[in-house]
Amino acid sequence: MRAATVCFGIAALALPASADTLILKGGKKLEGVIVSSLPDDPVVVVNPYNSRCPQMTYGITEKERYPREKVVELKIAEPPLVEYRERASKLGLSAEEHVELAKFCDANKLSEERDREYRLALCADPSNAEALAAVGRAVWSAWSKGNPLADGKLRELESEYVRMEKPGEAAAHWDQMAERGTTRPRVYLERARRSAKQPTGRRDKVPLTVRSELSAGANYCIHVPKTYDPLVPTGLVVALHGGGANAKDPTIVTGNGQEAMNFYDDLAEERGVIVVCPSALEAPWSGKRNEVFLDALLDEMKILYNVDENRIWLTGHSMGGFGAWDLGPKRAEVWAAFAPCAGGGGGQTGDLPVYIFHGTDDNVVGVQSDRNAAKSLLDDKKKPDFVYTEIDKVGHGFPDWVRKDIFRFFVGRWKDDGKKRATGPKSSFDRKTTKDEIKGFGDPAAASSPEAGDAKLGALVADLEKGGGRGLEAAKQLSQRKDAATVAAVGRVLHSKKTASDAKVLAATVLGDIGLPDGVKPLAAEASSEDFRVLDAVVESLGKLGGRDAVDPLVRAAKQFGVFWEKANQAGRIDFTEYELRCQSFGRLCAALGAAGDAAAALAVIEREIVLRVYAPKTPYAVPIDERFVEIPPRARRELMERMAACLVALKDPRGKALLEAAKAPWKREAPLVAAADAAIAQL
Repeated sequence: MRAATVCFGIAALALPASADTLILKGGKKLEGVIVSSLPDDPVVVVNPYNSRCPQMTYGITEKERYPREKVVELKIAEPPLVEYRERASKLGLSAEEHVELAKFCDANKLSEERDREYRLALCADPSNAEALAAVGRAVWSAWSKGNPLADGKLRELESEYVRMEKPGEAAAHWDQMAERGTTRPRVYLERARRSAKQPTGRRDKVPLTVRSELSAGANYCIHVPKTYDPLVPTGLVVALHGGGANAKDPTIVTGNGQEAMNFYDDLAEERGVIVVCPSALEAPWSGKRNEVFLDALLDEMKILYNVDENRIWLTGHSMGGFGAWDLGPKRAEVWAAFAPCAGGGGGQTGDLPVYIFHGTDDNVVGVQSDRNAAKSLLDDKKKPDFVYTEIDKVGHGFPDWVRKDIFRFFVGRWKDDGKKRATGPKSSFDRKTTKDEIKGFGDPAAASSPEAGDAKLGALVADLEKGGGRGLEAAKQLSQRKDAATVAAVGRVLHSKKTASDAKVLAATVLGDIGLPDGVKPLAAEASSEDFRVLDAVVESLGKLGGRDAVDPLVRAAKQFGVFWEKANQAGRIDFTEYELRCQSFGRLCAALGAAGDAAAALAVIEREIVLRVYAPKTPYAVPIDERFVEIPPRARRELMERMAACLVALKDPRGKALLEAAKAPWKREAPLVAAADAAIAQL
């Protein structure tokens, strides 16, 4: 936010640009965060909790409210270093804007930042006389020699290099850069070339690659802004989703990364930062499995993207707010700032800047814990850098104003190294090569080696066994190999006791995608898997292969799905997240039974395992929910009914009518479910 001076009645006085400042009649001067500063507002509020939110009333007493007629002057300005960092984070500044920023730094005694801005002004326009005079020709000549930031031809060659597909073409460009004496290591450019192949925009459920064997099933949602340049260090926000434990199975967590990303897609583009939302492996976020996952995720981000390690921030809402309170201070060496929202359990900040948000009327997570944390920070004599925003009538929500204000807060906070102030970016592409990087994505130092074509079967299977992102890429290639040897090799991965669950899921999926009848046998051997994710993949692939040979393993899989259901249904109660997953498993089973084509077997299974469990059980069950998730159980039942109805129609057995009638009878109040059943009955 640029400094803005608003005067009332007398000429503006010269004020130090240290923070918001208010001068009253009589000369009294106050410093703090000012809100309600528009000329037509009847009062000016100085918020003791540093929030600029005009809707905030908590902690505001009459002594913080000043009638407009008593105000002589007010000035709205962030602390100089914060304002500098926010302005310097904007992309594409002109030479004139860099010079203006250099003058701001000079006026506020930010000498290192001033010098940086004058140099960047010359990078944008080497003929800028004002910047050249400030830097000096000799200093500029020495600093700019071989520096891609200052050499337009080097910048052009680098931009072309990262777009090169063939190593030979890239090598020719490298030779030209070397002749110009570039100071940029080729490893940096190879990492940028690899990063340029990563899509921009949003991607859901991206499997983790780095140390994926330690975090089976780990995945994340990521949004890379369209402005991302793999040659430019970019800020990174890690955002933790809400939800919690909602199943008898501890591996099932309510909430995920893609749901959380809905809060951040627009902000990633608006601020030009990468946002990554991991999906928790357990609840709460403080669990050890999540810590292992997040450490690997951070390494993966730094390998795949040009991350500015001075600008990595953490936030989270609800369960994610609790997680931010826990993982912010615990990983204080990583973050530049953190922002727990609608969570609790905090108080310790690890000396990090912190933005706290909570709704006054939050009936899911009470506000008091965050109020206590904010009060502790307010009373701290060290004057920590914090904001506490509390808004009424938002419940457990995450208002747009707060989302945007958190990102404004973030871009003005960079990671300092102790007392040494960060004056610019710290690129993750300057890190030393690690074994994890080589194992997961290749060695960036091996720039001249030919790129792999059609990898050998053994190498692909070895990658498949690793699971994660590397395993997914191997699975795509293996699915194209339509031969018995590949089926046998992938089948061995599926059967091995040493194979992690996510690799087993990939192996089962590959067998279905290959599409050879030989795949039924290895899939059948896993038709009673005690891992429901593996069994889901087995059933889906058996459905792709179809045929009579798939019937018996599908019947066995159905019995195992029934076991999962009974474990979930304890004392007549099923948690809604697990209820939805179990219904989805039964839906996959219906589709596979329809493809197998054995009506007698299918009808018996559907009646025993689905109709008499889900729709018309002898002993009723309940699916407890709150107002946030009220639509989930009926949606799950309807979607299962649709798949069951499609299966029975495909089998063309009139006996299916009786099953559909029995299934819909207890759910007459759920019109979409009844409509799906009636439509199928009319076709049978």
